[in-house]
Amino acid sequence: MVSISEELTHVEATGPSTFKNLSLFPLHRPDLTASEPDYLLLEEAIMGELARVTEVGTAGSVPELKFENGAEKPVLLLDGEELIGAKQDRVLSLTILAPPMHTTLIPVSCVEAGRWRMATPDFQPADHVMYSRGWAAQAAPAGPIRCPDGQAGAISQRRKRGRKPRTAAK
Repeated sequence: MVSISEELTHVEATGPSTFKNLSLFPLHRPDLTASEPDYLLLEEAIMGELARVTEVGTAGSVPELKFENGAEKPVLLLDGEELIGAKQDRVLSLTILAPPMHTTLIPVSCVEAGRWRMATPDFQPADHVMYSRGWAAQAAPAGPIRCPDGQAGAISQRRKRGRKPRTAAK
């Protein structure tokens, strides 16, 4: 895998394209040859049965899920990607490049109020990503985390005191 700083040495900025008070400078890499990326996207990995996302355990944990990467390549999980299934639909709270052949705990937030029962054992990617303004409102530290059966207040209060949220009791 090539580092970002190394990759940027090959990039050239060309003349701006301007509209009112906004100017955009296109970035080009003249010597770029088309190649496959050195990673998989989450949807590719799950649909190809190379990775899976599940609850952390049978009780589940509202703020985190287990990601098992069985692929030979890293898998890119993007902040805002929604995962559907298991005990409750969630949205990824962070962009992660998960290492190959490795299990990783991933931070998530609840996006489905009221349900805390197993719908499917594995999560599937939604056909959309939460838009940035909605995600920013969801991730705001002062705002409550939407969780099952009123757990939001307890989790929010624990975070304000600097303590880790507890595993869901149901």
